[in-house]
Amino acid sequence: MDPERSLLEGFLNSHPRDAARRLEVAPPDAVAALLTPLAPHAVARLAAHLPPVTCAAWLGALPHEQAAAVLGALPTATATAALHRLPRAVTETLLPQLEPHVRAAVRRAMGFAEHAVGRLADPFVLALPGDITVAEARERVRREPERVERYLYVLAEDARLAGVLSLKLLVTGDPEDRVLALATTRVASLTAESPARETAGSALWAHYDLLPVVGRDNGFIGALSWRTLHEWVGQGNQAQPRSLPASLLELWELFGLAGLGVMTHVASAAAASLEHKPGATQDADGAPARE
Repeated sequence: MDPERSLLEGFLNSHPRDAARRLEVAPPDAVAALLTPLAPHAVARLAAHLPPVTCAAWLGALPHEQAAAVLGALPTATATAALHRLPRAVTETLLPQLEPHVRAAVRRAMGFAEHAVGRLADPFVLALPGDITVAEARERVRREPERVERYLYVLAEDARLAGVLSLKLLVTGDPEDRVLALATTRVASLTAESPARETAGSALWAHYDLLPVVGRDNGFIGALSWRTLHEWVGQGNQAQPRSLPASLLELWELFGLAGLGVMTHVASAAAASLEHKPGATQDADGAPARE
């Protein structure tokens, strides 16, 4: 083995979390060029520490054969969460290359019926690894404000939902604290397989206007807003464009007060996301509320 490759693979194997954090901010194509020579299990060990969106971006940039091998080495929940965020054409290319038992498990996890809640959830809402610091989480919010809702979803290493964190706690928390330590771990959620029309009548909507959606193994699928669900049910099953999400307005206020200077990014990102992203609303004291 080439000495440089051996050294790199040794570092990734010994320090996968640190390596993932360093590479996470790099362009996926650049990361793919670095990882392509490595064994799939080494890449999978690294990818297991990534948020699903980043994991999907890496897989999409790798050669399909290697991407399939990496998927096969990942926990089912992690693989499923990543596949949900890849273009369908890429997913259908990768799935047949998996080992039969792995493919069957992933297909079961992905097999939401046409009118299931899992098909309506926004898979790109910002989710954070539970082991990063508050300071690292703030940086991610600055980088991707268009993916931010009023609550940030906190994940375990296997992409399972571990808790939720409010933007207010993110801004006021100790920068060195771990995100999971501040998160609420008793989380109300929707099951991805549930029929959307039945879910529209759930009592949970009396208390929340945005809920996380999870698979059977509590794997994080995305988030679904009350407005998106009811627009789908009441307007020919089509979610319609909406006004500026209140969560972005709150983000503007919070980070403006904290002096973090992301207001311009928030405004420009909001304009681009209005037709694609479910939004959350809130009442006068900041509590979740329906419109």
